[in-house]
Amino acid sequence: MSKQKIIWTTDKEKFAAIGFLARPGVVDRISAQVQTKYVNRFKTRFSGKYTPEYPYDVGCNKRGYQYRIDINHTEGCPDELLGYIMGKYALRLENNDFIRDLVDNYGFMFTNGEQNSANIYNIMSAIGGDEFEWFKDTYYVNARFIGSLREKTKAFDLKVNVVDEPSVAKKVRKTSTKKGTGIVHSTFSDEELMNLGWIGEQCIYKALIEKNEEILQKLRLNSFSDYKVIWHNEGFQNEKDWEDRSIGKGCDLEVSVDNRKIYIEVKSSKRKSEFFTMTTNELIKMKNAGKEYYLVKVNNLEKILKDEPIDVQIFESPYEKFFKPERIKTATFRLGGNLDE
Repeated sequence: MSKQKIIWTTDKEKFAAIGFLARPGVVDRISAQVQTKYVNRFKTRFSGKYTPEYPYDVGCNKRGYQYRIDINHTEGCPDELLGYIMGKYALRLENNDFIRDLVDNYGFMFTNGEQNSANIYNIMSAIGGDEFEWFKDTYYVNARFIGSLREKTKAFDLKVNVVDEPSVAKKVRKTSTKKGTGIVHSTFSDEELMNLGWIGEQCIYKALIEKNEEILQKLRLNSFSDYKVIWHNEGFQNEKDWEDRSIGKGCDLEVSVDNRKIYIEVKSSKRKSEFFTMTTNELIKMKNAGKEYYLVKVNNLEKILKDEPIDVQIFESPYEKFFKPERIKTATFRLGGNLDE
């Protein structure tokens, strides 16, 4: 099905599809396989619109041109496009005409990596009109979600479902998109992920201030205690260009009561997710704080928009349970780079 000619019943369908593909993190690669006799023709036709790994010369055994788009995820993908990419090769679009159109006219490139979303956006902005509005409709789908969530959480009735914690956590790689490798591909930009994280932190802060009994029990806190809560990112709702103030702290919240101090790191997801990322500072703090460090996983933040309970998992002594070297069966490391990455 994916190789058949794409027929858009309206221009809106086409530009909604382009808006989806232009979003950061959606396209993994756009490849070009070309017969030897057509390589020079390809290079002339697409001058400045491909990176050195393409065109891939397939000799004389295959058809002249074969273009493919490998896609990381389909969240927010318009139904009209989805039908063309969910075929034998899941998350792959094979349609020479459409891919040529994307490269010729809308700033996409043949490259083994992400597209230049900003460049594509600028080209669409110059086109303007309804086409640009239809493009933005799908390009900004996550930004609209974050905006709605931020607005909702300015004043809301927090509902929490505390979920039993799993017994293991595995380290995963993030360098491939092949099926079965356990790779995490976020559907959000870095800025959107920051906002999602702060909203999750806000939920835990609110639960502590409101003395949610289930959460206090997991944290070994007494609702009658006069504890003090410090949330490093308190106030993010009031500033558009807020910068993360938990950086270097090793945690997102600190709770002081009597002679005890606990540290809480919050990891948040739009839906249910088993994946999270830890920084060096967080792991060091986690190790040093021992049983007074808690990892809190907040899932299904989207439920806030429906006034439904979010799911919360609370892990006591997470370093001891998950991250001690002797508890890690395998791990993947990269040589080079910076220690702070």
